Amino acid sequence: MKKRVLSALMVLCMVLTLLPVSAFAAPKPVPGTGELQPGQVEAWKTAEYNEETGNVDITLHVRGKNVETTTTTTNTLNVVLVVDNSGSMDEGQGKCTSTSYTKHTDWAWFFGWYEYDYWTCDTCGKTYYNDPGNHICTGKISKMSAAQNAATVLVNALAQANPNNQVAIASFESDIVDNASIGLTKLDSQENREKLISTIANMRANGGTSYTAGLQLAQGYLKP
Repeated sequence: MKKRVLSALMVLCMVLTLLPVSAFAAPKPVPGTGELQPGQVEAWKTAEYNEETGNVDITLHVRGKNVETTTTTTNTLNVVLVVDNSGSMDEGQGKCTSTSYTKHTDWAWFFGWYEYDYWTCDTCGKTYYNDPGNHICTGKISKMSAAQNAATVLVNALAQANPNNQVAIASFESDIVDNASIGLTKLDSQENREKLISTIANMRANGGTSYTAGLQLAQGYLKP
């Protein structure tokens, strides 16, 4: 009996060694059923015999999974700064210690037109008609200068974000301050940016407070 069992085991081993290796391989996934990765494409063919015509219909199948992408679109902005230039904006809390200045050029009439230069402090906005060099500014930090600094920072940030952005400035006190106001100006050139910065530098704290005048001017700037 033991010999018969041993013989049967030996025969079984011989049969198993004669089988092809593919018989033990993992089954291939059925086409069209698995989960695809983004960007992956799967193609397979099926064949069907038509007994009536004797033809074989071969169909090519293709499926894939899209690659998801994110696109950021920057919209163009029209920004109007409404800035109070009334006398109360001259109030401050300390002296300015800046040594950074911006040079400007303008024209004036004195028995004829002549060109002159002036400098404004980049921190408090104080005007100098002689080059201050690296001297410490003698101005003071006021509400007005803080507003000017904030407006300048915003103009530069909007220009960097999108040069097609536009900025307008509506300055008011008892009425509109013409030389400190400017309509929508595109930030796509150095000349336009300098116009805006120069307009900001022209702000001065003086007079009363007419919010209505400032808001009406801003509304007019935004009308198409």
